[in-house]
Amino acid sequence: MEKLDQISTTIFFRLIQDLDDQNCSKRFDLHNYWPKCNGGIMAVHVEKIEDVGGYPSYSVAHYYKQNEDLMSDPEMTFVVVGNHIIPTSFTQHSLGVFEESVIDAEGGWMVKQQLHRNHVAFANHWMKNIKDQQDLI
Repeated sequence: MEKLDQISTTIFFRLIQDLDDQNCSKRFDLHNYWPKCNGGIMAVHVEKIEDVGGYPSYSVAHYYKQNEDLMSDPEMTFVVVGNHIIPTSFTQHSLGVFEESVIDAEGGWMVKQQLHRNHVAFANHWMKNIKDQQDLI
């Protein structure tokens, strides 16, 4: 399995800082996008979700409203294994896309190699965009 690069890992750890089972979500919204969702730079929503294979798992997403429904633009899930951040899925509602590249299966992890490489490359780029857009670190 591939992991995020060091810069993206640092950004990711900043995003999940202080999240736990009691305080499981937060939003970064430097440009006051949320809750109006009326253009501009989108807020970043981060949530601690159910553990995967005994490891903490997180969702990172941009959302917009369409007909009063929240649509991801995009949402990715990640598993934290020690100091390694591993992308596991990608969702883009407007395109009808849901992709799992790492699946917790009985007896271990099933990895769709090419799809996983694509998710890692996208996540590395996206984390740097989030850092710039939300003035993180």
